[in-house]
Amino acid sequence: MSVYGTAHKLAKALKESDEYQNFQEARQKMKNDETRIELLEDFQNQLLKVRSQEMQGEEAASEEREKLEELQQLIEMNQPVKEFLQAQNRMYTLVNDIEEILFGDLELKLREEE
Repeated sequence: MSVYGTAHKLAKALKESDEYQNFQEARQKMKNDETRIELLEDFQNQLLKVRSQEMQGEEAASEEREKLEELQQLIEMNQPVKEFLQAQNRMYTLVNDIEEILFGDLELKLREEE
């Protein structure tokens, strides 16, 4: 079997997984609610802003952190958004685990890891 054929089988298996099914259910609950989508986007943008500042060695402004905390509290109270984020995180974890398995045994680097 070709590598591409195996990749398609893996994609099919992912689509049949509980994690993917739960993600699709959570996504469907979000899909047609503009308020929930905006809350999620605001949270993701604010999180990105704060993390970006931290990665550059800057201290995130207290106003930025407060806004992020307020958005987190709103998400905690909004069950569909909370469930979507949880399902999305489980999918990211699954895909990252698969990536580690796929590339863990491949010797792609010139230098050995110490």
